[in-house]
Amino acid sequence: LEKRSTTPHLADVHNRLAFRRLHEVLKQSPKPIAFVGAGISVDAGYPDWKTLLDRLHRSAFPDRGNGSDRADIARSIDGLWRAEVYRQTLGPSYQQVLMDIITARDLKRKSHGLAEQVASLGWAHYLTTNYETVLSDAVAHSRDGNKPGEVDAQKIGDMRRFLAEINRADTHVIYLHGRMTEPESIVLTEADYLRRYRGTQRAE
Repeated sequence: LEKRSTTPHLADVHNRLAFRRLHEVLKQSPKPIAFVGAGISVDAGYPDWKTLLDRLHRSAFPDRGNGSDRADIARSIDGLWRAEVYRQTLGPSYQQVLMDIITARDLKRKSHGLAEQVASLGWAHYLTTNYETVLSDAVAHSRDGNKPGEVDAQKIGDMRRFLAEINRADTHVIYLHGRMTEPESIVLTEADYLRRYRGTQRAE
């Protein structure tokens, strides 16, 4: 039998050191703000970025006998461009198709475990590109049901009020790219990003 090394893997050592450093940072005042992406909701049954785009592709091009140009779209590493192609292809039905995909959770996967682990660390606030409420629910769970404040960062007035009180405000979850409860606010396509960020700069 091959003898396994008992020497810790270098990546594990780095991870432990990073986690130890994180705990030290979280003891500081004011506490840091967490930035959280789609991966935190996968355990709860929601699609990650790649899965969302693949499902949009199947909805936009249901004919499996499609040409190489459609296959090239699916293989593209430019996710924003892919999403824009699907939006244009689906036309008026795009928003409903998108919402059907986002809300179609895999009910076999209901764990909020990862989100709850992140929330338990006690960050000051949370910035998220997610559309659903997994993170807000996890923060509430870590606070004995006390729900965090929520801000849609696309609403400039609300965001300015939050920023003015950021070091004194109770814990908030900031939705950078919209929420499921407001489908028109969701940022996914190339045009959405241009509207969200270039448009915001002009508004400011």
